[in-house]
Amino acid sequence: MDVLPFIPESARHILSLGCGEAKTEKKFRNTHDCKIIGLEINHSAVAVAQNAIDQVIEGPIQKTIDTLKEERFDCILALDIFEHLPDPWAVIKKCSNLLTPDGVIIASIPNINHTSIRNRLAVDIFPYEPAGILDFSHFRFFTLTEIYKLFVSADLKIIETNSFKSRTDSVQYIVKARPVVSSNSKPLSTIIIPVLNNLALTKNCLRSIRENTKAAHRIIIVDNGSTDGTRAWLKQQTDVLHILNAGNLGFAPAINQGIFCASAPSIVILNNDTLVSPNWLTNMLAHLNADTTRESLALFQILLAGRSLFRT
Repeated sequence: MDVLPFIPESARHILSLGCGEAKTEKKFRNTHDCKIIGLEINHSAVAVAQNAIDQVIEGPIQKTIDTLKEERFDCILALDIFEHLPDPWAVIKKCSNLLTPDGVIIASIPNINHTSIRNRLAVDIFPYEPAGILDFSHFRFFTLTEIYKLFVSADLKIIETNSFKSRTDSVQYIVKARPVVSSNSKPLSTIIIPVLNNLALTKNCLRSIRENTKAAHRIIIVDNGSTDGTRAWLKQQTDVLHILNAGNLGFAPAINQGIFCASAPSIVILNNDTLVSPNWLTNMLAHLNADTTRESLALFQILLAGRSLFRT
């Protein structure tokens, strides 16, 4: 699947995670004025890539990416790499911190929900293979929903994907994401809104939040299979993160998906027919912070522990 059309023509400073021999990167560099840095663990591949791009740093991505803390990239490539990492959530958060405000990350990720895998599971087999979706070296497996969650957990908004007939049709997803537009302040709360159709209600809810919320926050909307234009509208909202489920999972599962991705100290759950009043979140946080009871702290610790267990 060709990744080149996803790379912005304006990209001038590019990072490639697990660049291999940098064949794709070399093609782009041959026709564009840009600097490309690659991270690669395979020594033989590094020797080839050094002749294809500007710089190659050898070693595990989890460590080599930390040498680039002062760099900023307008494009990061993660081609068939996240499934090979023990902790892709930690790595993608580091990538998010390395992006310029209008930078993008482009990833290709195999789809464990592909029909061929489903057919094998139906006869009780899950055979690891030398290559492909069930590659021996894969640590993690993703569906499209889990890809959304991976990116949302790093405050990255997916703005484009490759075309596919259904979620079981695509062998591999290519996604392009960019940092969500937000204030410079670190979010104090994550607002989670599950939706299913009723786009007019969602628009009014978002409008009231935007007009009446001074406290720094992040909004995650979990769509349970809307068919009324909600999904297309969500993609256009630069300040809103979104997860697009294949169908209606129900209220509680949708909320849990949002909680999994939340990183702010507090979480607020809203229905999409809610209209908030001026300073509503500031006032709620004041009451929350005034409650220092052991029970409140224990509940928050249990929530964090549950998220940690779910990731491993």
